[in-house]
Amino acid sequence: MSPSYTEIDTQEYLDFVLSNSNTGDARSVISAIDEFASTHLMMHIGSQKGKVIDDLINQKPVQVMIELGGYLGYSAVRFANQLPTKGHYYSFELNPEYAKTAQKVIDQAGLSSKVTIIIGEFRTTSQDFLKKYAIDKVDFAFIDHWKDVYVQDLKIIEELQWLHPGAFVVADNILFPGVPEYKAYIEGEREKYISKLVEVKLEHPIQKDISVTDALLIAELR
Repeated sequence: MSPSYTEIDTQEYLDFVLSNSNTGDARSVISAIDEFASTHLMMHIGSQKGKVIDDLINQKPVQVMIELGGYLGYSAVRFANQLPTKGHYYSFELNPEYAKTAQKVIDQAGLSSKVTIIIGEFRTTSQDFLKKYAIDKVDFAFIDHWKDVYVQDLKIIEELQWLHPGAFVVADNILFPGVPEYKAYIEGEREKYISKLVEVKLEHPIQKDISVTDALLIAELR
């Protein structure tokens, strides 16, 4: 048996995070979200996989990081907090309600100046991204949105030439719920990417006797 994700009450989530964290303290916001997720099924990266990405961010200089799928702000807070003072995090989110909630969480963490949420379908909002925000290249891309457009949206990033050699592309949920098309695409582009799969066993937040194995696929542009 595997966990399945359902819609959560965004107001309940926001109230919990604001009540259990300190204004301007990103770490307390991260801890509050992790605590909420321990009793609610959420589509967030979580502490175990989050630590893997934390380590990658700190492995080499990351000034510009993007994510596809901002959800309720956890990854934006967690990873923007790892960026250098002049670094910036751009969160692409399709759902306006999620984006509104995420912005309040980011504000609570004191990271409003380091995070920009871009609302809308990535296929559209990506087209003028570099020019609009005066960005040369992207150092790190985190993909964690609709699974059926992982490949489509990575190809958009490739076609628009956002990445430089050495840039990371990390995708979540490779094994659960599974994105075989994306995995096959990355592994089939060995001349373009150096890649590795990092498996993580996750505990079910409600039924403690259940666990699921998921994975991050880490790709580095050659």
